[in-house]
Amino acid sequence: MNQGLFRLGHQLFEAFGVSLESEIIFMDFCHDLVWLYRGGIRFTQDALLISDLREGQDDWTQAGDVRFYPWHNVFGIRNVKRNTVLQEYERQDVEEWLRSLEWPSVDYPYLHAAPAQVSLMLKGAPRSVRSKGGKARLRADAEEQREAIKAGFGHPLLGPVEMAIDVFSSEPVALPDVDRFSNSIMDAFQGIAYEDDKQVRHLRPRVHEVAPAFQQLECTSEPMVHFSIDDIPPGALYPLCSGVRDYYVIRIQPNG
Repeated sequence: MNQGLFRLGHQLFEAFGVSLESEIIFMDFCHDLVWLYRGGIRFTQDALLISDLREGQDDWTQAGDVRFYPWHNVFGIRNVKRNTVLQEYERQDVEEWLRSLEWPSVDYPYLHAAPAQVSLMLKGAPRSVRSKGGKARLRADAEEQREAIKAGFGHPLLGPVEMAIDVFSSEPVALPDVDRFSNSIMDAFQGIAYEDDKQVRHLRPRVHEVAPAFQQLECTSEPMVHFSIDDIPPGALYPLCSGVRDYYVIRIQPNG
C-alpha cells in the first residue's frame, strides 16, 4: 500500500507534457533520460528522488539505490522527441507548478506497518542507554505505536529478525556510539515487534551525514558526486525531502 508520502514521476511529466525521451537536466549539466527511471521517480515540494524501483512499487519497497536532489540542483526539464528538442522548462517553471499542489502533513513519529514489515521514523537523534532517561523515552515512543503495529504488522515475530537503523544527521560527531543507541532501540521493540531482542540476528546501523545532500552542484571538469544511499526504501528519505535534517528510521522484518 502506497502511503502517499510522495508524488510520482508520471505526474510531473504529464503536467509538462514531456515524452519518455525527455531529459532531466541538473545544475552540473549532467542529465538523465526520463524513461530509464519512469517507475522510480518520486518528489516532494522540496526535492526529487530517483531510484531503481518499478512502476507500482510503493514507498516502502526496498530500492537498490536512491539518489536525492533538492530542487535547487535541478536546472530544468528538456522535452525531446526523436532527438529533437521541442521545449525546455526551467526549474522556476517546475517550482511554480509545485507550489500549486497540495502536500500531505506528516507528524512524527511516523509509522508504516504492514505484514512482516514495520518502519518507524523519529525526529532528532537516537538516544543511547546512557543518556538521561533515553532508554525509557524510546521505549515510550515504541509503546505508543504498539496497537498500530499490531494492526498492520501482526503479533510479535517469533523467529530470527532483521533490524536496519538509518540515522540522518547534520552533526554526526555529536551522535552517541552506534552500539549504545542500537541496544536502546532493540530493547524498545521487545514484546512489540518480536518477543526477545536476542532474535535480532541481523543488525545494520548506519549514519548518514546530510550536509552533502544539499550541496550545490556545479559544472566542473569532473562530475560531482550526487548524494545517494543504497539498500533503502524511498520512504525513509521522506523527512530529508521535506526539510528535516536530523531524524532516524527503524525498520524491522523477518530475517530471511
